[in-house]
Amino acid sequence: MRPRLLAPIVAALLAAAAAAGVVAARDGDGGDAPFRAEVRHAQVGDQRIAWYERGSGPPLVMLIGTGSTMAEWDPALLERLARRHRLILLDYPGIGRSSPLPKGRLTFAWLADVTAGFMAAIGVPQADVLGWSMGGFVAQQLAIRRPGAVRRLILAWTNPGGDLAVLGDEADQEDDSDPDPSEAQVLRMLFPRTPAGRAEGRAFLRRLEDASQDGTIPDDFEVPRATQRAQVAAEDRGCARTRTPTRCATCGCRCS
Repeated sequence: MRPRLLAPIVAALLAAAAAAGVVAARDGDGGDAPFRAEVRHAQVGDQRIAWYERGSGPPLVMLIGTGSTMAEWDPALLERLARRHRLILLDYPGIGRSSPLPKGRLTFAWLADVTAGFMAAIGVPQADVLGWSMGGFVAQQLAIRRPGAVRRLILAWTNPGGDLAVLGDEADQEDDSDPDPSEAQVLRMLFPRTPAGRAEGRAFLRRLEDASQDGTIPDDFEVPRATQRAQVAAEDRGCARTRTPTRCATCGCRCS
């Protein structure tokens, strides 16, 4: 599984709570059997959405960032959250095992409607919703368009777009748009540029690799460049500022 840019910041925010090395992950219901990800599919209109779940408790739908799959959340974060929540993770259309992206302009409103349809299809009409970065745009649209579907809204490393968007460093924005980032780019952009930060970044990459090998997370997929471009274009429109029409971010890189 190749390293990509997604969830290390979420893990970094919870680093005090998430162990750097996670041993055999268990289901959140306290069972003794090691957890293994089982990918399923849900039909939403003409879209076939790939997803998996783990843990038990109140449902928590986890919406990922730009150019990333459901396999890229930090396993340490998932292991912690699954102790008290039924985690529901999915691939957007055009990502991973889900249907190809339809022709036409991608919008976060459409992704929010697909998400609401997906939730209904799997029998979870309402849930807590965590939106990470670009997933935060989708989550906000979900709360606006389908308020009954959202019990609690958790927004991580995202922004409201428009005139309230905060611009980030241009070099980091370009790195964040790279569909095939190097390990050095991941470590430089998403972790503190200190020895401790680099060590935590390398630990995150090892956790992803180990979890992929033992089946704790699904095998990852390359993200089609067309999907990456469509998501970036949707971000650019959502983040457009009246006076400075450029890409935006909340903490040093574009909302991915």
